Amino acid sequence: MQSAACARSRPYFAVLAEAIKISTMTQPSLTFHSVHSIAVEVPTTYALGTSRGVITKVPLLLIDLETEEGITGRSYLWGYFPATVSAITKILEEVARTVKGERLAPVDLWSRLSERFALIGVQGIV
Repeated sequence: MQSAACARSRPYFAVLAEAIKISTMTQPSLTFHSVHSIAVEVPTTYALGTSRGVITKVPLLLIDLETEEGITGRSYLWGYFPATVSAITKILEEVARTVKGERLAPVDLWSRLSERFALIGVQGIV
């Protein structure tokens, strides 16, 4: 026998599932156009001590992802030292060449890119 709490929660989840279904049906699909990135070093307010030394500046990679529909997404990645940022930039350039003109569908793109980078793995830089 179901508890009263379980019986009450079902309609909520049914409504939520329907809302998700409707929202995904009504959202226009976006198409990847390009990615631009710029490396910056940001000074920290406090020094971060590690076993390898003290970090007083944080290397960041500022990223803009542009779509064919004119929408730009923005993000940033933190690198432990400047060389990681340049390595990530090179990988992003390869990702851009691989998915140019494709529909932005995270699950599908993840599957495709994980196959593309299978030999070097998808941990760390990728």
